[in-house]
This record gives sequence, C-alpha cells and structure tokens, in this order.
Amino acid sequence: MEPYSHLRHLSRGALELMLGILNQTDPSMLFRIDRDAFLSSISCVIDGKRVQAPEYPLGRGWFGEDVREGKDYGPFLNDSFGVDTPLELGILNPTALSKLYNSDKYSTKYPYGNKELAKATKAWAIHAGKSEESIPLCVVTGSKKNPFGGRLASTPSQRRGM
Repeated sequence: MEPYSHLRHLSRGALELMLGILNQTDPSMLFRIDRDAFLSSISCVIDGKRVQAPEYPLGRGWFGEDVREGKDYGPFLNDSFGVDTPLELGILNPTALSKLYNSDKYSTKYPYGNKELAKATKAWAIHAGKSEESIPLCVVTGSKKNPFGGRLASTPSQRRGM
C-alpha cells in the first residue's frame, strides 16, 4: 500500500472505531467526535515530511455547529423541546433524543446532518443495483432474496430421502 493510502486508511479506520465506541455511551451526554479535527490530529512522515490525514467529507461523524465548543444547550433544549437537559429529554421523548444525538439540526433526515453523505449512499445503491444486472450469479439467483445464491444445508436424513 502506498504511504499516503496507508495514512488515509488508518485515519478513517480510527475514526470508525471511535464512532463505534461512542455508540456505547449514554445518548443523553451527546458525545460527539469532530470528524475534521479528529482526522487532522493524525499524521505521519511521507518522503521526509510530516503529512496530516486527508479530509473525509463523506465520512461518518459530526462537523460544524454540531461540535462547536462552548455551545449552550440550555436555551436550545428549552426552546426546541421544553426541557432543561438532554437526560430529561431522553426520559420524556427518547425519539427526540435520538434525533438530537444524530444532529443539532434534529429535524434532518440525513445521518450526522450530512446531506452529501446521504446523496453518495443513494447513488452507490443505484449503481450497485445496476451492476447486479450484469453479474450472472446475481441474475440467476435473484439476488434481492438470496444475494449469494446459497441454500440451507440439508441434513443427512434429507439427502437420503428419509
């Protein structure tokens, strides 16, 4: 693997690992990772010069206003939900808390409030669907029901016709 590709792969993998760890935390604490700051904190030496990990605009993670340090959630929670704390919101309206955990723009339907990520994911799904049409195994098996064309193993008694 080329050094720059290795840096990109390692930094994005580290981001995914950290996001997985955050999924184990109490949602009412609204833990978030600033995607761009996290990636820029990882660097290595390539061709004698220190290089930062590249940006990942289509990556998972929060950015912008969702991770602005010093943001006061008290007035925001009171105006938007009529509560004082995220914990109170979680007790009274867990669905609203999950939307707020996704983004401070809680009415957004996009993961992490990232419209470009949603567009890219949709474009990939369309591409993958069209690609299936030219893969013989997918055509023969009708991949929507059984993408690998496999079947459940039969028991010895089923093979003998018992």
